[in-house]
Amino acid sequence: MGIAEIVKGRLKGMGYEAECTLLATRTEAQKSSGPEYSRCSVLQASSNLPDGYYEAVFCGHSAFLQRTSGC
Repeated sequence: MGIAEIVKGRLKGMGYEAECTLLATRTEAQKSSGPEYSRCSVLQASSNLPDGYYEAVFCGHSAFLQRTSGC
């Protein structure tokens, strides 16, 4: 079971880098020294970013995302 959190991060890719706000599910891993995140999605980012693949970096973690049709 996890807890949904709103976190600040950065999107990197396609020759761009931009701040973003993400919704990620935080879970406490039993064998880890800190939280793990899953089900990451972008809530807010620059609308000027082109469609393509991006890395979202947040809270010492990263996730790989795809922007399609402006979403």
